[in-house]
Amino acid sequence: MKKILLFTIASVIALIATTSCIKNDDPDPEPTYYTVLFDTQGGSAVKSEQVLAGGHATRPPANPTKLGYLFANWYRDRAGTVLWDFANDVVNSNVTIHAKWNLDDDGELAGLLSELENGIAVGDALSMYDYTTASWDPFADALAEAKTVFADGNSTAADVQEAIDKLQDAYDKLVPIKSSGGTSSKNALEAAITVAEALPSYAYTSASWMALEEALAAAEGVDANPNATQADVDNALEALNQAVEGLVPNSSGGGTGGGTTPPDKAQLNARISAAGAYVEADYTAASWMNFETALAAAQKISVDPTASQAEINAALGNLNKAIAGLDHVTISDPGTDPNVDRSALGSFITDSDKLVQNDYTTDSWATFAQALNAAKQVYNNTNSTQTQVDDAYATLQTAVNDLVHAQDSGLVRDLINQLTSLVNSLPSASMIKSNPLLVATTIPVAILADTVRDQLNPLLGGVDNTVVDGLNRTLDGILQALGLTSLI
Repeated sequence: MKKILLFTIASVIALIATTSCIKNDDPDPEPTYYTVLFDTQGGSAVKSEQVLAGGHATRPPANPTKLGYLFANWYRDRAGTVLWDFANDVVNSNVTIHAKWNLDDDGELAGLLSELENGIAVGDALSMYDYTTASWDPFADALAEAKTVFADGNSTAADVQEAIDKLQDAYDKLVPIKSSGGTSSKNALEAAITVAEALPSYAYTSASWMALEEALAAAEGVDANPNATQADVDNALEALNQAVEGLVPNSSGGGTGGGTTPPDKAQLNARISAAGAYVEADYTAASWMNFETALAAAQKISVDPTASQAEINAALGNLNKAIAGLDHVTISDPGTDPNVDRSALGSFITDSDKLVQNDYTTDSWATFAQALNAAKQVYNNTNSTQTQVDDAYATLQTAVNDLVHAQDSGLVRDLINQLTSLVNSLPSASMIKSNPLLVATTIPVAILADTVRDQLNPLLGGVDNTVVDGLNRTLDGILQALGLTSLI
């Protein structure tokens, strides 16, 4: 009896040990990640995220920007009615989070930023050695604060206005140190000249502008004169400041202004806004550097109130040239993992890279660009799972399907939807060949699909469209199986 009991206990222990070993040998379940896309709706691009199932998306470190608009927040829907809660909302599938924008009425923020930038330029031109320490220290603090506000992409119009007021107040309270020798300090005069030269002539009445031009010419003469006394400099500075203060805006003065019409920046601003959809990771370093340089120059011209039409046109031309010169990065070979098939995703990425941004609306292209970039990241990541690859393909497919052609976009989208519905309702070419009874019922629908295609193709104007190309190949195979080769 005792032997039987000992045998039984030993058997149980062995069974437990065996079960334990089996459990330890089982690999951990493969974690599932989902792609979180940020739809900026025409604003600057924001990189996508890979989030572990059940986790939380991370708020982008910097808000996107969009010329003429102020960023509001991130939302669940494109209409901006339900906020995305980054702390509590759980990610359990591929998801797109949408930006919401508020119109920057009359370009208030852009105008204030331009004014603040001019003030900072004036401050940087001054020397602390020309002013008393007691007056310079508050000015230096105000200048540093102004630079912080200017560099902060989240600054509001109220923030910028406050920085301008503080800087101006500190500037007005600067106390020059009188020179004891035969030379004079011209820093304050040169700073005032810089401010006057940056003012737009068209914004003021002819009479007040003429007075400014006379005071500015006199100030420039004193500044260029090496024998000018401190009294000459102080008098020129006072006269110039009075002329600036005496400028009368056209809206209140009723005059014809400085005799010029405000330059047209509409095309430049639209191009700058569209440029925000480009993603650095998609292009070579050299071509991206050229693009960034041209974009920065265009943005500077855009907010420069004194920019001429020739300068605006040149900036637009250089930006267009830089965009055309962007070279796509060739997707790399992530290795050969027999358990992960990337071939379909790689082919789709290659086809998608051939699409041209100008052929589609800004909003639909921004979403597509983010999906394409996310797909490339998944493709090039040697640790990507098959689920991640498949999800990236599906997300990119959705973004491609949702692309809206820029020319007659509403009609084009309707026709593509009709063609998609008709082609998807048809049996495959192989089914038709194996079942001749399908021919009679299939021919009318196939002919209707071909008619829709004939209406769609002229609207595309020869533009490469991945979705339509795929539908055409499928439809051609069906028409051939039906014997309707004349329609191909």
